[in-house]
Amino acid sequence: MGGKNKQRTKGNVRPSSSGRAAEVLAREGGAIPGFVGFDTTVASELSYVPAVHGAEEIDNLVDADFRLVLRKLSKRDVVTRLKAVQDFGAMCQERDAEEVKGVLPYWPRIYCKISVDHDRRIREATQQAFEQLVLKVRRSLAPFLKSLMGHWILSQCDTYTPAASSACQTFQAAFSPAKQPEALGFCKDEILNVLQDILLKETPDTLSDPQSVTEEEREAKYVRMLTSSLLGVKRLLSLLLQNDRAALEQRLALLVSSGKFWKYSKHKTPQ
Repeated sequence: MGGKNKQRTKGNVRPSSSGRAAEVLAREGGAIPGFVGFDTTVASELSYVPAVHGAEEIDNLVDADFRLVLRKLSKRDVVTRLKAVQDFGAMCQERDAEEVKGVLPYWPRIYCKISVDHDRRIREATQQAFEQLVLKVRRSLAPFLKSLMGHWILSQCDTYTPAASSACQTFQAAFSPAKQPEALGFCKDEILNVLQDILLKETPDTLSDPQSVTEEEREAKYVRMLTSSLLGVKRLLSLLLQNDRAALEQRLALLVSSGKFWKYSKHKTPQ
């Protein structure tokens, strides 16, 4: 399945880590060990829908109103996207838990895209909507954590404070303080994949579409995501348990041995 499901990417840029994580997750049927207080039984509940679908191919297992809102999240118009993400949050709050769970296989792809939107109001609204989703689906989020957590950490370090605090609040709603290190330990490799890709591989033109986004906006988003990624590495390491930190040592050595990593200390943006 992983082979057939090639993600369409603008300008043949390879799929992001979050997309790859979702693919791996889908291949493994979403099965995960019992952890962070989640039941092991929920893992298979939603594995019938691959976690890599984009919003444009949401199937009929998803409630029609949700389908409509999720499609609007990929529209170019800022006002349309903002309204859609606010509606999505309201629907997560109002609808029956089973209906909301139907959206879960599609949420990682959508979240990883809109949580880093150019518009800061959309980023904040995304975290608020995510909180409503978390409160409604609770343990059913477990099979999708690995494909969400990298961008969730990134969002907790957003340079726009209201978006960052909303992301932190959602994280606290999902995991008690005692469970947070465990949740991050479970997803540590996927989180580092996302942060490392941004710091070492991405460019302003891979993070935004040059055909529809101005050079200034592309650069601003790139700088913002670099800043969030550097803060994200710090956040990940400060929250992980000692043995999980030790397990990442080799990968972190690779990051800090990169010349590109150290060049950021001389970056023209003080952040």
